[in-house]
Amino acid sequence: MIAFDGETTSSPPHEGGGGQIEMTPAKARERMLAVYTRMPNNPAMRDMFTRYFAALDTREGASLVHCFAGKDRTGVAASLLLHALGVHPDDVMSEFLRTNDAPTVHILERQSLPRMQAHYGEIAPEARRNLMGVLPEYLDTYITEATRIAGSLDAYMAEVLGVDSSRKARLQARFVA
Repeated sequence: MIAFDGETTSSPPHEGGGGQIEMTPAKARERMLAVYTRMPNNPAMRDMFTRYFAALDTREGASLVHCFAGKDRTGVAASLLLHALGVHPDDVMSEFLRTNDAPTVHILERQSLPRMQAHYGEIAPEARRNLMGVLPEYLDTYITEATRIAGSLDAYMAEVLGVDSSRKARLQARFVA
């Protein structure tokens, strides 16, 4: 098992904090874009994703990736893996957006909505979707920030996460061939 006993064990990013404010759809979107902007720089995320790829490269058997909501950190991890495996960016995005069709959204809402409303007050349905779902621009924001850091997503994965061309080739041989 790979875990990080730091900030990734606290509240998920969509739950927020900071007292009651009116959570409009625009504010919800901005909040999530800020999360995805910080993620490529976040030491905890870098550590988790680095160890995730090392495990995929060296361990036998299946893997399970999850986080509280199973949409942000998990979505990025799965998207990065698909990218490393050579999946077309349109297909990576399509898979990322499947989160919005998850049959367990009602469970996430039941778990998260009371805490979210304690912070924000009543949350309009579109704002709730922006917080508890994903938008294409969320993943695009992560990729843009990773590219800003290293020049390209591939360079970021190699320099920051240890997914160089050799590791990519091994992952592709293991999972695609």
